[in-house]
Order: sequence, then C-alpha cells, then structure tokens
Amino acid sequence: MSEAEHNNRKHLRHRILKEGLVSFHHDELTVPCTVRDKSESGAKLQFAGPVSLPESFFLTIPLDGAKWPAEVEWIKGVSCGVRFTGPAEASSIHNNQFIKPYRPAPDAVPQADAAAAPAQTAHQPIHKKPFGRRK
Repeated sequence: MSEAEHNNRKHLRHRILKEGLVSFHHDELTVPCTVRDKSESGAKLQFAGPVSLPESFFLTIPLDGAKWPAEVEWIKGVSCGVRFTGPAEASSIHNNQFIKPYRPAPDAVPQADAAAAPAQTAHQPIHKKPFGRRK
C-alpha cells in the first residue's frame, strides 16, 4: 500500500523544508512561513506564532519561483494545511540557492583576518573567586 493510499490522499506528499510566504490583499499583506510538506494538491505550513489567515490567499515558495492560489483546510496550533485551488504561477519573488565549494590552493596557508583577531597582549592571569563556601 502506498503512502498516498495509507493516508487517504489523492497525491503523494513530499517532505520539504523551504521558506514560504503567504500573501493576500493583492500581495500588500504577507506572512512568512515554513513549508513542511507539499503535494500536487496542497501543502502543510508552519508559522513562527499564531496567525489569522483569510480563507483564500497565495502561497509563494521563493526557492521554486512559483506561487499557488490556496485555501485553508485546517489549522492546528502554529501549523496549517492548505489546498491549492489552481495551477502554479510564476512568482516575481525568486531566490536562488548557491552553494560554492571551498577549494583552497594546494600551497595556501590560511591567513588570520587582522580586523577580526584581537591584538596580542601580554598574558594576564585571571583571578577567579573560589567556588563554594569560604571557611
């Protein structure tokens, strides 16, 4: 039995962890969220705190460069399930994620950043108070 059949779902859910943005009133009001899972028909969103959402809105996932018209299906605490009411549209909000590999030169010796490193001073012993009760 597939996961979709086990959960009485039409479409298979995919666990993801992406930044999302709920927008409404012609994109004038936005609420940031985290998209926890997504399928062809909906998604599960998580918010930083309790929120009040309208019945219908757009869910934008900047990393995907797309937004979906959606409706609230359920709310439980700071999580909410939404159903997509139409196909995805291109979004004007688009983030690219680039991970650049670090490849040092074979003969390179790491250099300390002079601005970040504190100046060398003479070592001063630190006098700590004794722990516990003094007799």
